[in-house]
Amino acid sequence: MRRIPDGKPGVRTRYRLAYEKSVIRVRVEAEDPCMLDLIATVSDPGTDHVLYEEDCIQLALCTGASAQPEGMLLLNARGSRTGSGSGMQWACRASSSAHGWTLEVDIPLSASTGCLGLSLHRFFRGVKGEIQGIGSNLPHPQIASRFPCLVLKTGRRARQSADAWRKAVTAHEQATENAIVESVSARLKKADQPGVPDNFTTLSRTLAERRFAREINPNESFLCWNEAHFQHAVINLWDITGDRSWLELLIPRIQAVWTLTGEARGAKDAMWGKPTPTWYNDTETGAACTLVSGAILWPITRWMRTVLEIPALSDLAPTARKWIEPACRVLDFHDPEWIDLPDGSGMHLEPYNKGPQRVYPRGGSRINPLNREFFLTLPMIHMAALTGNAEYRRKVTANARYFVSTSDISSRRFEWEYLVGACPADGEDLSHGACQVAFAEQCRMDGIVLTTTHLKKMANSLAELVFRHGDVPAETVRGYYPGLRVAVGAWSRLARFRPEVLPKVRRILKTALVEQDKLFDGSEGWGIRLLTDTVRAEQYLQGKTPCTA
Repeated sequence: MRRIPDGKPGVRTRYRLAYEKSVIRVRVEAEDPCMLDLIATVSDPGTDHVLYEEDCIQLALCTGASAQPEGMLLLNARGSRTGSGSGMQWACRASSSAHGWTLEVDIPLSASTGCLGLSLHRFFRGVKGEIQGIGSNLPHPQIASRFPCLVLKTGRRARQSADAWRKAVTAHEQATENAIVESVSARLKKADQPGVPDNFTTLSRTLAERRFAREINPNESFLCWNEAHFQHAVINLWDITGDRSWLELLIPRIQAVWTLTGEARGAKDAMWGKPTPTWYNDTETGAACTLVSGAILWPITRWMRTVLEIPALSDLAPTARKWIEPACRVLDFHDPEWIDLPDGSGMHLEPYNKGPQRVYPRGGSRINPLNREFFLTLPMIHMAALTGNAEYRRKVTANARYFVSTSDISSRRFEWEYLVGACPADGEDLSHGACQVAFAEQCRMDGIVLTTTHLKKMANSLAELVFRHGDVPAETVRGYYPGLRVAVGAWSRLARFRPEVLPKVRRILKTALVEQDKLFDGSEGWGIRLLTDTVRAEQYLQGKTPCTA
């Protein structure tokens, strides 16, 4: 098997395919120079959905003219497995020796099957290590027409059979994608109906006033993905209108959020066994993590920086100053999780069910995915500006270097993944990726590594990949999975470099309004934020520069 992308494997992997009595047997013999470093846990079948971070294989199969594989299997060196479709029923065997491990998979087929697409990859030390394959296709996205074609019958028509299969699969994939694009295009026409709200500023005001009536829920999912978005939207409304009452209205809500930290509640962090100065991931772990700390803290620090840097708001400054110390304590709590990398970049770790124990009293760890890191770094940028803390700025700089060095900026575009790995995949989705766009924008505004050139490349990705289907946006940075993706509104700030995308964003949001998407009923902060982000993008085009990203 060959390493992706350069074809030069660092470890040897042999694969054998045998076909007998309508069963394909896939045998993988994986060399491992240090079996003591093997990453392979034993889990109940189908329960471990992140086996791709271990020493494992990924196997996918497509026998018909389908846009999606009919079976997929992740199988690690100890025989732990998960997957989808028929892959969950394939018979598997695992064995190991001092020099490596061997896996066998039996795949039953219909007797009439003449050819099929078979995708096979080995992950050596997980998705972040070395990835090998039997063809040039990537592990993700799993596009069947790119799979190597396996012909099961002999004779002069075998090649014709393979060509016909690939053409049929390609045609089906294209037809499926075209049908989605046509369906969404038809929905977008609703935006042209009479009476659809066109003034997003007025609508945002109305929805925000309605949202203020909602009490704060102490659960972190509400604080991160509703209340924090709402606070951003309200700060945006101040930026849009110049009406300081929006900032004043946030004060009691921010004060309420501060009463929900572990220390304020007297609640022990499940990882550290004592109350801590930040908020907890109550839904999953009961412990603090950079994502939750940052998502909640970011709008608070935006408010603080706005108030402390604008003289006309100086009467609000005492309130902002009293939050400096607790904000710094939230950031500093995560210091033990920070790691500096040899190239001058750096990232935080987070608790995880995989990876070495490292800094945590129990369990594994990993380097943060970009989104889970930059949610914490964004408030760190603001606190660096407010306090002059050189260590904060150093960490932000290291984060920015990591982002640039792990992204593909070799062309006119800027492409990246949610989880940095050994090869590209789908690209980060729009909702998560909006954080990275804001991070790049704020770094540019503060003169930290990222520049206008980088933002222009991001804008090209938005215009040329996300909107590669015309008015219908894709779900990911690399342009996969078209649909009515309202999260594209959070990317609208980039429209100042590619103005043609802004009318498209507005049509998408207006369509969601006509369809009565619950994001825009006044109960969700995310919907109000998308509307206000779009208005700010319009002001960008008119020459106004927002105070913060």
